[in-house]
Order: sequence, then structure tokens, then C-alpha cells
Amino acid sequence: MRLCLLAPANSPHTHKWIKYFRDKGHQIHILSFQFEDIPGVHLHYLPAPLKVFYLYHIPKIRSLLKKIGPDILHAHYASSYGFVGATVGFHPLVISVWGSDVVEFPKRSPIHREVFKYNLDQADRITVTSKMLMDLTKEFVSPLKRVIRIPFGVDVDNFKPRLTSDKKSEITVGVVKRLDYKYGIEYLVKGFALVEKKFKNVRLLIAGDGPLRNKLKKLSFQLGCEKKIKFLGNIHHAQVPNLLKEMDIFVMPSVRESFGVAALEASASQLPVIASNVGGIPEIIINGKTGLLVPPRNPSAIAESIIHLIENPDLSLELGKSGREFVMKNYDWKENAKRMENLYEDLLR
Repeated sequence: MRLCLLAPANSPHTHKWIKYFRDKGHQIHILSFQFEDIPGVHLHYLPAPLKVFYLYHIPKIRSLLKKIGPDILHAHYASSYGFVGATVGFHPLVISVWGSDVVEFPKRSPIHREVFKYNLDQADRITVTSKMLMDLTKEFVSPLKRVIRIPFGVDVDNFKPRLTSDKKSEITVGVVKRLDYKYGIEYLVKGFALVEKKFKNVRLLIAGDGPLRNKLKKLSFQLGCEKKIKFLGNIHHAQVPNLLKEMDIFVMPSVRESFGVAALEASASQLPVIASNVGGIPEIIINGKTGLLVPPRNPSAIAESIIHLIENPDLSLELGKSGREFVMKNYDWKENAKRMENLYEDLLR
């Protein structure tokens, strides 16, 4: 197939879709407002310093589509790229809902809500990553419109448990997330400060960057645990599997979370996961079986869960093993991507 993706070229999720279809021998064109060179892919970069430029690029995108002649146009993210996909008038059109596009965008104003409904109405198929997103998306479409759940999934051949089972003198707690309000990293820092008072052989790795970095560093100084916390900054997705191998416990303290790929990657790496009981997280973390769920915005609950896992290493090991089995059964990336390939073929038939 000749596939054309409207998607952010700098997103690891985009890279996963591209790599799967490229390696299967399909021809891939990506139209993106973000630049990132991707081997084996035809990138059509459309600079857009402001969102008004999306409208400016529509005639050019129509021209490119005529030149490319794709079999499928797939817009990833139902608001921005979805709007462009809906406006250019190409079919068959697939729109994928990612998360904040349905959770936040329609709530900004009645106009945003109508634009979102218009985008979905133009799609021949709509995909979502979680049951929660499916329920939200169905509020904006007619009962006849097909909404299909296809998770992002995890490459279980890449995200694997570390080989050594040697006991370490230091226990590493970690998170890989953007340092933004909705991901609740401040509650992890506060919770870790409570843990560090009881166990001196613990450290916290925080991978990611964002607007709260300086505030979180200042918080760690105020709590007196700055020497035990390492801010790693932005980590390329290719480095995440090895980083997870350094961790013993993964914590995802999100305030809002539509799915939670980071938690799945940790589970695939056979780590016990502590996560907030919000959004789509309960779909991917089974409390007491593959991880521990805690109330959001609750440093004490985070601390208690970390301490519980430290004091019960057999439980920690059991949760990690069950988590990897759960991911392999339900969120194997190759199986998830194959479902998207089947959807494309179904549309073309």
C-alpha cells in the first residue's frame, strides 16, 4: 500500500506506526508540521510556527495528495491533524484519537466542540487507544460511525526484563514522563521524600523535560532529598528500554491519563508499577496483580506503596512478571499494528 500519514514526525508513537508499515514493505509518506528525519520515509515538512498555518497549508496538502496518490490518508490526533485531514476532502480517511484531543480540545469552547465533531464526521474509520477514549469519542459521532479500539502497544522484543537478578545495594524508583502538571511528578517527589526518610539506600530517576523542571528541582531542595533525585532531562525513546533496566519500581503519578504507554513499557520490562487510579490507567494496570493503583495527588499513598514493595520483594517480583505476561497477551505492538493493517485492507476492499 501507499500510505500517507498526517502526524507529528517527532513523536515516538508516529515512529512506531511508520516503522511497522515501512518494514512490511509499504510506501510511507508523512505530512508533518514538525520536522524529524526518518529513514526510509518520504517526509513532507510543512512549517507551522502558529496553528493558523494549518489553514495556510491546506491547498499545498491537497496538491501533495494528488501527486502522491495514496491508498489511505491517516490523520493521527483528531483535533489538529484531524482537522486538516477532514478539510482536504480525501478518502478513505482514518482519524486516530490520541487522548487530549478528545479529553481537552472539545471543552475549550462550543466552536472547538463543533470542529471536533466535524473532523470525526468526515472520517471513514475512527480509532482510539483505550476503552475510556472510546466512550468519550462515541459522544461526538453518530451510532453508525465505526469507532475501533487499537492500542499503541509495546514492542515486547525491545522492552524486556534485565537479565541479572542480583540484589543491588541501592533501590531505584523511576518515572519517564513529560514534566507537566497533568503527569503529577510533584506528588512523586513529595512521596519519595517520605520514603527516603525511612530507607537511605533509595534513589529517584526522573526522565523527561517540561515547564515544571525548575519547580521540581526547587521542591526536592525544599524537602531535603535533592541528593537522592536525578533529573535526566529529555530521553530519546530509543534509550528508554535501557533506562528501565536501571529501575526497580516504576511510578506514574498522573493526574490525567487517557492511556499510559509509559506504564505498559515498564510492565513489559517486568517492573512493578505504581500508578494513579485515573483515566485509562485501570485498563492497563490491574491493581494487586500487575501493579498497585493509588489515588491521584496523594504523596502518602505513593510513599506507602513504594515502601510496601521495598519491604516485600517477592510481591514486587510477582507483580513484574504478571505485568509482562499481561502486556504480551494484550498489548504486543506487532499484534496491535496488524489490526491497523487489517483495517486499511478492509477499507480498500
